[in-house]
Amino acid sequence: MVLDFLGHVSEYKLDKENTLLEYVKMGNFKEALAVMYQILQDIFVICKGSLIDCQVRISEMMVMVWRTARQVGLIEPENGYIYSNYLQKLTRCQTYAALKSCCEGFLEEVFSKINNFDTDDIIRQAMKYIEENYNEDIKLAKLAKEIYISPDYFSRLFKKVAGCTYVEYITKIRIENAKILLANPIISIAEVAKKTGYSDPNYFSKVFKKNVGMSPSQYKKIHNNQ
Repeated sequence: MVLDFLGHVSEYKLDKENTLLEYVKMGNFKEALAVMYQILQDIFVICKGSLIDCQVRISEMMVMVWRTARQVGLIEPENGYIYSNYLQKLTRCQTYAALKSCCEGFLEEVFSKINNFDTDDIIRQAMKYIEENYNEDIKLAKLAKEIYISPDYFSRLFKKVAGCTYVEYITKIRIENAKILLANPIISIAEVAKKTGYSDPNYFSKVFKKNVGMSPSQYKKIHNNQ
């Protein structure tokens, strides 16, 4: 019964691998990532807890993805370091979570070299989203999920494009808007904190002073007098 089940999973995984390669050919990162997650689940079941067996099967999947991307001309030969680097990373993975993260990184790096996966544009969209929604509780993991990339990869891309970390950028946007609101004598500091995404006024004051060099009350007093 168990053998029949595993055999079924193995065949099902093969179909998924073919589907994955088709999405690679089309340059469809979103769908390729979703199918890859399904394949990983199959691999973990088939290998029955053996990390070494998982590493072997995952390396086979990486080979197929890489060859497919090369064969259809989506990746240039000089980018071969991506494949070799991730194979080395794969051998160092000691947990299932690490294996999954390695696969995510590999697929993201492959697609980052494909023309229709514009990573700079993705980050610019994320920056625009922050600028328009800075008053909300924007979690990095949630934002990364919305654009179908892992949080770690999102963080690296964000710093590369924006020149600062995700946290530094959202803080910058919130503080700049807080300055505008503080110049209004009618709005209280607590209201300013809430309107700029800080549920705790005391924490807002701490962050504001760290970035501006004075407390919100001092800033408000100076600009209201002016």
